[in-house]
Amino acid sequence: MERRNQTCVTPEGFVVAGGYGQVAISSDSGQTWVTANTIYDYSGDQLPVLSLIYDDSTGTVWAGTNGDGIHLIDGFDWYVSSMAYGEAQNYFGASASYVWSLYYDPSTGYVFASFLSGGVTRSSDKGQTWKYVDFGNGNFSVSAWTSTGNGDIFAGTGSGVFRSTDNGATFVPADTSGLDYSNSALAAGSDGSVYAATDAYGVFRSTDYGKSWRGINSGLGDMYLSSLCIDHEGYLYAGTHFGGLYKSAAVVSSVRINPESLPAGFSLSQNWPNPFNPSMVITYQLPANSLVTLKVYDVLGREVKAMVDGPQVAGVHSVTFSAGDLPSGVYFYRIVATNSADPLKPGYFIETKKLTVIK
Repeated sequence: MERRNQTCVTPEGFVVAGGYGQVAISSDSGQTWVTANTIYDYSGDQLPVLSLIYDDSTGTVWAGTNGDGIHLIDGFDWYVSSMAYGEAQNYFGASASYVWSLYYDPSTGYVFASFLSGGVTRSSDKGQTWKYVDFGNGNFSVSAWTSTGNGDIFAGTGSGVFRSTDNGATFVPADTSGLDYSNSALAAGSDGSVYAATDAYGVFRSTDYGKSWRGINSGLGDMYLSSLCIDHEGYLYAGTHFGGLYKSAAVVSSVRINPESLPAGFSLSQNWPNPFNPSMVITYQLPANSLVTLKVYDVLGREVKAMVDGPQVAGVHSVTFSAGDLPSGVYFYRIVATNSADPLKPGYFIETKKLTVIK
């Protein structure tokens, strides 16, 4: 069976990958990985993962499975959301257990789930309850999602691209120019442009929020596409079924640094997972360029390891810590950050949190 969205990359640089019963997360572009416990169904069998999303604000991994709805990670262990047994089945019956795709909209915090046999639901409360999403005259299985800076959400289906202007409550066909091809992937640029990858006709671009589309396939050696993304420099990448990976010859989307998107203040998140063995991830936020130290200590206050010690730019940062030969037990990690432009000015931050190693 073809499976989509088994890998996701967040704006903060997290990479999450899933497979047959397994999910792993990397905070350093895939150099190191932290693996969660295996996902099992009620009978004890491993569950194939069909789709994944990662919520940076809570450190929660959502895994859409092939037969048991959505599972969410809690430390090392998984628990089932209401998707498998709640409101979704009122609309779609047993097919709600086969979660074909998941999407997290960062502007609203809504989570969307689409099912293998068709249909979409939306949750505004982290998966506790779900509501039916209206796609007009059909229940479509959505394989691709993206959103633009003006708040529009786009959904790619086997019957073309659909657009929502009401935070995903309803969707209407976005392709007034006749883009009704089976859609395999979507990407949105910072300038509001939307790119659609098709299963047999290459890449299409819309610069008017889905009202019209134009093919952009010069130099593309394979029209059968499986994935699409825009990197931090604004280049478009297209993954094909038979011809490998293609990169656009020129930047397709300008990259803007928005001061309003920077963290409003310092913060240190709880490590994930916790307890852990052998590795875990620590995330922290800096509202300005800072001098940072981040160190791990044992219960007697002795330094175990310095993970960060030097200047850091403003933004969201993550580091991976491996317990190595450390024995099981309780440890502490502590961050100290000061304004790098002038350490004497306000901007001093210190915080300590507890972590647990289990072997």
